[in-house]
Amino acid sequence: MAAVHGVTRGRLDETGLLVGVRALAAIDEELTGILERHGPPPLGAREPGFETLVRIILEQQVSLGSADAARKRLIAATGGVEPRKI
Repeated sequence: MAAVHGVTRGRLDETGLLVGVRALAAIDEELTGILERHGPPPLGAREPGFETLVRIILEQQVSLGSADAARKRLIAATGGVEPRKI
């Protein structure tokens, strides 16, 4: 895995998140203040896989509630969120 600014690329874990947050805070005063006041952001761990990818894409496009409704409709229509079913 390659390292950029001391951050190793690959699967993100709590340690990697903290390293990345500290690297960003070191170059941005506003982020430094936010980190000091609130600590690092939580790592929202999700199961790896296609369904998670679809969920993330939906959540970026519409509200969380709409994304969940769309995902449920997709599951109802296809029987599951799998590449071969969509």
